[in-house]
Amino acid sequence: PNASVVLSEADTRADLVVANMTASDLDDAPGSSRLTYLLRAGNNFSLFRIDAATGQVQLTAPLDTEQLTVYQLVVMVIDGGQPA
Repeated sequence: PNASVVLSEADTRADLVVANMTASDLDDAPGSSRLTYLLRAGNNFSLFRIDAATGQVQLTAPLDTEQLTVYQLVVMVIDGGQPA
């Protein structure tokens, strides 16, 4: 699934929560219910961080639209089961 967030440069600051990613694992294999969230691509300027356990995406610094006007992140979720 895809998600979009629109932010004004004036409203951005470090630690601002910009998204809360959610996922679920439909199998019931032991240990598979633990999900890990990762920023897979698009964080070239390290302006975003994701909480691996909760999927909360935050800014690490204010956005600069002179640097880039659109930021497109790819989030990957891995479950704790085998195979992942």
